[in-house]
Amino acid sequence: MAYCPSGDALMKKPIVMIVLLTAVAVACWYGWQHWRPHGQDAGVFYGNIDVRQVSLAFEGSGRVAQVDAEEGDRVQPGQVLAILDTRTLALQADQAAAQLRAQEENLRRLKNGARPAEIAQAFVDGVRHWFSADLRRVGADEAQDVLDTWVDQNTAGLIKSSALQADQIELAMQNVVLFAAQWEKLFDEDATAEADFTRADGKVVRVQTMRQTSAMVCTEGSTGAVTWKVLRVPYSEDFALDIVLPQQGTLPEALPAGTWAAASTLLDEAQDEGILPEVNLTLPRIDLSTPAGGVDILPVLDSLGVDIRPMGRINPEFETTVYRQQVRLIVREDGTVAAAVSEHGGMATAPNPGPTTDFHVDHPYVLRLRDLSTGLALFEAVINDPS
Repeated sequence: MAYCPSGDALMKKPIVMIVLLTAVAVACWYGWQHWRPHGQDAGVFYGNIDVRQVSLAFEGSGRVAQVDAEEGDRVQPGQVLAILDTRTLALQADQAAAQLRAQEENLRRLKNGARPAEIAQAFVDGVRHWFSADLRRVGADEAQDVLDTWVDQNTAGLIKSSALQADQIELAMQNVVLFAAQWEKLFDEDATAEADFTRADGKVVRVQTMRQTSAMVCTEGSTGAVTWKVLRVPYSEDFALDIVLPQQGTLPEALPAGTWAAASTLLDEAQDEGILPEVNLTLPRIDLSTPAGGVDILPVLDSLGVDIRPMGRINPEFETTVYRQQVRLIVREDGTVAAAVSEHGGMATAPNPGPTTDFHVDHPYVLRLRDLSTGLALFEAVINDPS
């Protein structure tokens, strides 16, 4: 027997299917509205992002003092990422500024004229030609201030005042040497620590000591019965710090005459042959100055048979009555700064590496700042107590 559905039954199935499809559509729409990210009308896309790596560098070389960004940080155009240590550059800038002030002062004097009639013209011409300097007459009430200001400006503030007393002289000559250089290889400030140093009087003191291991010219020698070690620490330019370290128990003052000449010869020969052993160096950090008023140089010159008292080239009636020198020497992790002022006062009258070696500067020593291009020594010092 066949069954034939009625018209009502045929209508119920499409209605049920339509209701089900509508419910699914509503559920999908509701789910999208509920789960999609708020505030976004677009879909989420997945893929690869092309990342470019850019290498950054400073225009000059030096120690990085501060880093203000890390890998992965988002940075903006013009944002400072790192800062170099500019202490040595600042000193060199001060040196250049001091030289500029000196030249400006010379120009002012030339424009003002008024040369002392009692000074021999040949001497004036020689000073201008060889030293780019000049002569100036000043009143008694301003003389001391002029002397002090000249010293302060031309040493970039390392030495503040003159060692001469203006009320005791009638003629003064001032000369300055200013030095600032960075090590070829900087010392690590974090490696600097206190260490023992045996002073000339035998007392052991604790001093801040720098440390470095690198290839340097280092050798040994002797003069007479005294043996010593000698080291050359290079600067970034054509200068070097030469150090003579006498055998333990021998003070620098006891080194025989000719020690420096012998030491310099050995260093030059080793450098020419490229003998550069790996040196474990410990060197005290120092900031030393001559005593207030400077050092009287006349007795030293007398002992050497050098007589600078006559001033015949200036005026036969003048002679040197005082000759004093002031020195400031700073040796630290980034380099060396040094200044020396010499002043006359007159009155009318009347790489071939060698084995690793240790060079521990832990007792009195001698140092010399040397211009390698000329061989001239710019500064020499005996360090009996770096503290």
